[in-house]
Amino acid sequence: MPQNQNQKPTEKNEVSEPIQGTPKPLKAASVRTFRGDLSKSGVEGSRMAATLEPPKPASPDVQKSESTHAQAIPKNKAIVHTFKDDIQHLVRNQKTSLTRIAAMESNRRANDSPREDIEEEPKKAMVIVFLTILFVIIASLFVLGSYYAYRLNTTPPAAQQGTSSFIFIEGREYVDVTGVQARDVIELLASVRRNTFFSLGSMVELYLTEKITGENEQEVSERLDSKYFLETIRARIPITFLQTLGEDYILGIHVLDENIPFLLLTTRSYGNAFAGMLAWEKSIEEDLLPLFSPRSSFIKPASATGANIFEDTVMDNLDVRILYDEDGIARIMYAFIGQDAIAITTDARTLTELANRFRVR
Repeated sequence: MPQNQNQKPTEKNEVSEPIQGTPKPLKAASVRTFRGDLSKSGVEGSRMAATLEPPKPASPDVQKSESTHAQAIPKNKAIVHTFKDDIQHLVRNQKTSLTRIAAMESNRRANDSPREDIEEEPKKAMVIVFLTILFVIIASLFVLGSYYAYRLNTTPPAAQQGTSSFIFIEGREYVDVTGVQARDVIELLASVRRNTFFSLGSMVELYLTEKITGENEQEVSERLDSKYFLETIRARIPITFLQTLGEDYILGIHVLDENIPFLLLTTRSYGNAFAGMLAWEKSIEEDLLPLFSPRSSFIKPASATGANIFEDTVMDNLDVRILYDEDGIARIMYAFIGQDAIAITTDARTLTELANRFRVR
């Protein structure tokens, strides 16, 4: 035991001597392998190495039998050919990477897109042209409709300057008498009477206008008032009665079996108006012919046959003065349908209608 204890320090000295002294030459470098490590581990290592070795190729007879057996087994045919199958084929057979396949697909789409754009450009152009034409048509219809509505709802300047009708009427006929001679005005109105067509029972105003030079030297249509109208046709009416006439008046026609003329006047003095109408009876029919004729065609006034006398009668609670001819036909009549309104016409039906409309105005 003591001897063994003495030997241990000598071994340490022997190991330490080469370090302190001259270095000895190194041994040749050895290669460490996985097989060598397994061989050092004994029998278990050799068994593990045997399992890790690749299988040895079979003999030609064995390979032939295996291939014959594989051919005997039928392969399932592909039912659907998909893009995924194409990718798998490229990866397995042509050793193409997925990155390369993605790049090829991107290039294909880039090459196909110009063709699609070229095919879509004519379609887009046709759509744009169609929408442009449709827009122009709609805009034209809108402009025409607006203009037509403007024409229907807009009255001439004369209507703005004149007074509105104080009884209900169904329509208006604008008659321009600019430059028309005195008695030609009544002839023009008689022609309008014959050529005016409205629904049965309608009352249509004959709206008299005359063009005058207004501000900025522009022509403006102005309505003729009752005084100017009676002076224009040279009616032989007392001046006191003419001066008491109001601004509101209506000259028109009542559409029945024929167009019946009427004149509705307003007055500011009932006494002067009553006396003035009695004085006007001598020439009222002649002054208003041929417009105030029992028929649309011209007939001679009753005074030409010697019958020029008015008679009093009552009609629908109205005191009416009627001029009859020698045949007993009513030629003209008038009545005060109010304290300030006088209705002149040639038909009793029109006189009654004027009175009713005046009451409910």
